[in-house]
Amino acid sequence: MTTATPASFGSLLRSYRRRAALTQEELAERAGLAATAVSALERGQRTRPYPHTVRALATALGLATHDLP
Repeated sequence: MTTATPASFGSLLRSYRRRAALTQEELAERAGLAATAVSALERGQRTRPYPHTVRALATALGLATHDLP
């Protein structure tokens, strides 16, 4: 029996960003973040984003906050 591994925050963020047809720079601008921050999150270098960062990203992507872990 195999168990599914939950998707990481970074992989979910990348998936939502790509679905929205945005570059990391465009998403960062919409969210009021640095492009390097979006990149670090997607690559898993930052694994615990601040709650206000998650809210800003969700808003910029047109998601509800509960759509992102």
